[in-house]
Amino acid sequence: MKIRICALVVSAGIIAAGAAAAGKTTPAPQTFDDVKKPVQTFMNGLARHDFGMISSAWHSNGRIFVMETMHTIDFLKNIPANVNIEVDTTEVLSVDAMIAVVKVQWRMLMPKTIGYHSSYMNLINLNGEWKIISETDYGDEKPR
Repeated sequence: MKIRICALVVSAGIIAAGAAAAGKTTPAPQTFDDVKKPVQTFMNGLARHDFGMISSAWHSNGRIFVMETMHTIDFLKNIPANVNIEVDTTEVLSVDAMIAVVKVQWRMLMPKTIGYHSSYMNLINLNGEWKIISETDYGDEKPR
């Protein structure tokens, strides 16, 4: 567990340092609502099967780790239209100047099963705008 936390902290530090080196300035303090906005946009886009809305919440180099596989956000284009998404909770876990972590618990309602998901999303604030840079997701599917 310590290794995973360390890797997350180091990765976030590298991203923030890279942004600073690229001439980005530290943004003014933001509220938790500011951090939640792209996450809510993303989840609403999933619920509406609107890839334009989904991609607007993500950094262009964003990645999704689902179970054991890494994907680009194009992976989400494959969600069938008969699958519904419902968000249960959205919780901002941490915000440090230019980086944040948000946990979302949500359900994927399929014709014969329900997937109960926990997702952890890492965000970065570039030029005053929060974008999702990565998501780690785990879902447990159960019969309806």
